[in-house]
Amino acid sequence: MKQKKARESIRRDVEKYIMYSFKEEYMQRSQEINAKYTVDRGKILRSILETEYHGALDISEKELKKLIEKVGVVIYKRASPREIPYIIVFTDVTARRAAIDDAEEASGVLKTLFPGSITVFATVDKEPEKIKKKYKKLDHIVVGSTLEEMWEKFDEILREIIPLEE
Repeated sequence: MKQKKARESIRRDVEKYIMYSFKEEYMQRSQEINAKYTVDRGKILRSILETEYHGALDISEKELKKLIEKVGVVIYKRASPREIPYIIVFTDVTARRAAIDDAEEASGVLKTLFPGSITVFATVDKEPEKIKKKYKKLDHIVVGSTLEEMWEKFDEILREIIPLEE
C-alpha cells in the first residue's frame, strides 16, 4: 500500500508542477493567454465526457474511467457554452512502454472527440525505458529525470503551440 501511495504522489507532483508552472509562466505573464486559456487537472474534461458523451462512445464504462484516470492536466481554449480541451497531458509514474501505450490509446479516443487537440505524455523517471516505437496518435512524449527538467522539455513544446510575447 505504501508503494502505491508514493507512486501516486509522484504523479500528482508532475500534474501540479505542469499546471502551476503553466499558470505562473504563461497565464500570469500574458493577459491575452489568460483570456484565451484555462487549465485544470482534468475536471472539466471528466465532466464533458461523463455528461455529453455518456453512452455515445464505443467504449465501456470501465474503459472510460481508465481513460479519464490517465489524464493529468488539460489546457482548454476558453469558449462558450463550455471550454474546449486543447492540450491534453497524460501522466504516469514511469516512462514505461505500457504506460505510453495506454496514453496512445486514450489519445486516439480523445482526438476523435476533440479534433485539433494536442496530446502529450509527461512524467519524471530517472531510468526511463528506451522507446523505439513511433506513436501515431500521441503528439509528444516528455520525460525528465527531475520535475524541473521535465518542465523545461514541456515548456519547449508549449512555446511552439502557445507563443509567449517577450
